[in-house]
Amino acid sequence: MIIVLNLLSTHQPLEKYSFNASSSSKPFDLECVLKQWDNVFISENN
Repeated sequence: MIIVLNLLSTHQPLEKYSFNASSSSKPFDLECVLKQWDNVFISENN
């Protein structure tokens, strides 16, 4: 419980974790996934 309160009250670690979460989810955003599916269908047609 103390760890959670510390995270919520201290902005620097919270910003770092927020940035890391956003960065690590980037490969799964719509644009990246669409490109991956396009590559699948292009390679299937060649």
